Amino acid sequence: MSETYNNEKASSTSNWSEKESTLQTDPAFEFNPKQKENTQTDYPMNPNEAPHLVESKNMIGSKEDPNDSRVESMDQLLDKLAFLCESQSNFECVEDIYNEYLAIRKEAAENNYSRETLNTISSLATLFLRLNKYDLAEPILKDCLSRQQTVLATNDPATLQTMNNLAALYYIQGKYDLAEPLYKDCLAKRETILGSDHPDTLTSINNLAALYETEKLYELAETMYKKCLSKQKTIFGANHLNTLSTMSNLAVLYFDNGNYDSAEPLYKECLSKRKATLGSDHIDTLTSMRDLALLYQRQAKYEMAGPLFMDCLSRHEKIFGVDHPSTLKSLKNVANLYKAQGKYDESEEMFKDLLEKCERRLGPDHHETLETMNNLAFSCANQGKYHEAEEMYEDCISKSDAVLGVDHKATLTPLSNLASLYAKEHRYDLAEKWYNVCLSKMREILEAEHPSILTVANNLTSLYNDQGKYDLAEPLCKECLMKSKAIVGAAHPKNLRYMNSLAVLYKSQGKADLAEELLEECLSKGKSAAETDPYILLTAMHALGALYDEKGDYGIAEQMYKDCLSLSSKVLGEDHQDTLLSLYNLAMFYFKQGDHSNAKPLLYECLSKKEKVLGADHPDTLQCKRNLEELKNEMGVEDSPCVLS
Repeated sequence: MSETYNNEKASSTSNWSEKESTLQTDPAFEFNPKQKENTQTDYPMNPNEAPHLVESKNMIGSKEDPNDSRVESMDQLLDKLAFLCESQSNFECVEDIYNEYLAIRKEAAENNYSRETLNTISSLATLFLRLNKYDLAEPILKDCLSRQQTVLATNDPATLQTMNNLAALYYIQGKYDLAEPLYKDCLAKRETILGSDHPDTLTSINNLAALYETEKLYELAETMYKKCLSKQKTIFGANHLNTLSTMSNLAVLYFDNGNYDSAEPLYKECLSKRKATLGSDHIDTLTSMRDLALLYQRQAKYEMAGPLFMDCLSRHEKIFGVDHPSTLKSLKNVANLYKAQGKYDESEEMFKDLLEKCERRLGPDHHETLETMNNLAFSCANQGKYHEAEEMYEDCISKSDAVLGVDHKATLTPLSNLASLYAKEHRYDLAEKWYNVCLSKMREILEAEHPSILTVANNLTSLYNDQGKYDLAEPLCKECLMKSKAIVGAAHPKNLRYMNSLAVLYKSQGKADLAEELLEECLSKGKSAAETDPYILLTAMHALGALYDEKGDYGIAEQMYKDCLSLSSKVLGEDHQDTLLSLYNLAMFYFKQGDHSNAKPLLYECLSKKEKVLGADHPDTLQCKRNLEELKNEMGVEDSPCVLS
């Protein structure tokens, strides 16, 4: 009669902790693929400048003779107008401007590839990078680099900048074997020509650190970030924009590795200094605000994350408008926070709003639109709206398959969630089929240690366990634990998730001693990790409570259930689904003990909250209602709620 406590759900959101670019002021700005929102310029821009800039451009363009002064003026005007259009996400306008810019450069140089012409070509290629038009960017960058090496020199700053941008393109494409030697060559030449403290050299250090981080060479990445940060503090000062960008990148490195104690002070310092230096409405300040909120959300500090996310959303709406891509990302963060809190009715409404805006702004087949549809389906499924969720998952899978292909991770994510939905509905054959399909394809397209593979494999383990297929569940569960230890190290808290799963499996197999030993270890280690991942501790406490209950150690079981409820209420909130699960399990413990006086008020409270949070027709609500009716029948009482003190 008890429900299963599940601390792991199929992934429904992408990880978008982002790196930030170091400022460049050369004509062909330097591209950092880890952060495409924060490209900055020497020109303070105001949307009211647009009419004047367009008028000035047209006046210059009307001149008959392309002379140097015309080109110099066009440089300034088009650079400013291009940035303005780009800041308003009018990328087609920017592309037209740069093509016109290129034509004028070629005309002025009488079709010779001068330094200025090559700078323009490099700028155009970088624009294509920002537009994700990699097939256009690559040949332009390669051709430009080759010509710069001939016309200028192999160690000319402009040549090195193009080399960096070509490396960035390879980085984006996942061609790390091509990106790394270019980044290293660029860094070595900049150190020789410009010196180890030059801003461009520090940019190269930062970019190489980002590559090492992606390649999971975390110690190398950390060392380079720290080296860069130290030099920037000395050269530029602690409040300089470049310094703060590197500080943010180092914080993201710590965040991604679960080192939240190191990440938090850096995030806070970065946010504070950006507010003081740039103002509360600057895009970099909002990025820091979002990153700190994401950290708090990961730590289940929802009361601290919420105000930051809401402030961020409000400022995005004020600055960019309600339909701007940056505003939509901010709206997605708020919706994801509600989802993490188990407030699925609120997350459903926000995802509906976001979906409508994404469909209108980006199109029905855009990857952001499909991700939003997946999250909306997830919110519906957790409210018992299984039919609606199933239809949305199937629509999402179909569209993603058509646009990205059946083997794309964005297609496999809703497929995994659909399998989880089937498991909830006890449609085990379908769940098993799609989990296996998903796992097989993920193993083909993702690296062996990718966390999504472990998530799906762990969910499949739980499914096998629910069906009593222990011979399939045990080796898969042990494989998950072994791979997790290999990825994050034997002492990392993430391993406890898979230890919990193995312990629950042992419990199902009747191997009580093995289960108890593992769960006690999870409980002990989970207490130190509770701030960063409370689900690990809650899962262990619940499973131990159930184990002691089965062994007849009722006093220990009762205390474990109570502690689980207390912790869940404190960390997740009293109305969170997992808190209601803990409340239900404590009530059912008393019910099975024949302790009706304690069971009855808890079941009434549980039913009332489930009706509010999940809805009257949710399967969990209906199960709770049936249990309460059964209890009242045993007690021989009328259908009247008891007064809770």
